[in-house]
Amino acid sequence: MISNFKGKTAVITGGGSGFGLECARIAAHSGMQVVLVDVQKDALDVAKTELETTGAQVMARLVDVSNAAQMQALANDVQQQFGAPHFVFNNAGVASGGLLWENSEADWEWVLGVNLWGVIHGVRLFTPMMLAAAQKDPSYQGHIVNTASMAGLLTPPNMGVYNVSKHAVVALTETLAAVFLLLIALLTAGNVLMRDLFSVQIPDWFDGSKLMQGIALFWGFAVATYYGSHICVDVVWENLKPAGQRLLDLISTFITLVFLGFMAWMVWVKVSSVGTQTTSDLQIRLNYFYAVAAVGATAAVALAALRVINLWRNTSPEHTSENQLGS
Repeated sequence: MISNFKGKTAVITGGGSGFGLECARIAAHSGMQVVLVDVQKDALDVAKTELETTGAQVMARLVDVSNAAQMQALANDVQQQFGAPHFVFNNAGVASGGLLWENSEADWEWVLGVNLWGVIHGVRLFTPMMLAAAQKDPSYQGHIVNTASMAGLLTPPNMGVYNVSKHAVVALTETLAAVFLLLIALLTAGNVLMRDLFSVQIPDWFDGSKLMQGIALFWGFAVATYYGSHICVDVVWENLKPAGQRLLDLISTFITLVFLGFMAWMVWVKVSSVGTQTTSDLQIRLNYFYAVAAVGATAAVALAALRVINLWRNTSPEHTSENQLGS
């Protein structure tokens, strides 16, 4: 997780409007250098002017994300002016509806070009930069975020082309995550070999890494809840009247509250059930770790409940995507 956004670089495709612009605003207010990418020049110019009023350094590029040459030029410009980015948000997207057998070849090329190839280009061009930066500087922190959709998990009718593109983005993103999980597993295995073959070990490498990841997860839920982040469909939200927007935020946050409440209960049960079990090497009691995680989960519940109350009382909607980057 990026611990300090100030002075870092964000690359945001589809940054001229919608969710991309909201994230760009947060990045600018957080002190980041912002690379705005969009295919609509008017929207891009307006967004650039707006962000520059905050004092942020902004690079705006008119780019068709489906075009490999244009994306390569973008990556080169970013590398030259800012170095490796810290936050890459492959967000540009388009939609096409209709029956699958009635969609034209042009429909398929357009939607897959932007929704899928735009993400592919963003990943293949910026990931090597970010890995190289991390190799040179151990303190480097970076994230790649790919926008998919509920259509990447479900299959709504009359949205076949869009569904295919978003399912592909989900598969691509999960594969990328799996690669890095594999690296963690290899590091863990390497530590075991070092310990068994050469009697060199990091105490509680295995137990500690698992437990600390769990703690980070639950406190991450708390942070996300504090910033009011939840799944929402921007197209739906933006086309609702204020009362409908507030209702959608309220429903989303309430569902989050129910989920977090169940999760917190399970973690507290775990605290009491581990008894006197300890880590393998340093013999630290496991319930200490679980208690820290449980406090994070409880904090998330409390914050979610507070947000539900505030949304219930507040008559003006607050779109939570404005706070996504901070989570």
